[in-house]
Amino acid sequence: IGCLLDGPPTTHCGVHLAPLPSAPWRPVPRDCTTQRSSATLVGEGPAASFFTHLLVALIAVRLVAPRAGWRLYVAACILCVLPDADAALHHAGVAYEHPFGHRGFTHSLLFAALAAGVAAALLREKRQWLFLFAVGASHGVLDAMTDGGLGVAFFFPDNTRHFLAWRPLVVGPIGIRPFFSEWGVEVMISEFLYVWLPLGLLLGVVELVRQRKARAEAP
Repeated sequence: IGCLLDGPPTTHCGVHLAPLPSAPWRPVPRDCTTQRSSATLVGEGPAASFFTHLLVALIAVRLVAPRAGWRLYVAACILCVLPDADAALHHAGVAYEHPFGHRGFTHSLLFAALAAGVAAALLREKRQWLFLFAVGASHGVLDAMTDGGLGVAFFFPDNTRHFLAWRPLVVGPIGIRPFFSEWGVEVMISEFLYVWLPLGLLLGVVELVRQRKARAEAP
């Protein structure tokens, strides 16, 4: 796992923080007067978009369990967006860098494991625990692919914040209104290029293979 994380991190408010690169899809970097600084991103409490987390959940279920009922789809969607419940604490005054602040405990692998256990128990599908865990953990992985914020406390209770070494996604704000802006457009373009499009192509190929297999097995 360590090989996937950024090199020597810097620190912010005592929290380890990997350096902030620019998104590689941008053809020409903006001048420094229009770039969002790391400090501004920290203040906004950034994340990957709500829509992309939901898309990942829906496609994951279709890929892994194509015959699943609606309950698994609902559970996967809830697990994918549940980590951002910490936004309520952030707006209530809990500091971003606090272990229970944004991208803290609820974005950790521990939280994903616990939430998956609860979901599997409610669904009475213990065999689905690993899948549900992966779906829940995907939230933190996506956030760790963004180009701002404090990173993700994957290994809570250790509050060291991590990014992945590859960070092509433009960090998005918490809230709906900021998405109706140039910033929101940048977020959606980067997520379309690096999440929506690859997952859509993968699903298309898998569905094509399934159809051909079904035709071949048909009497």
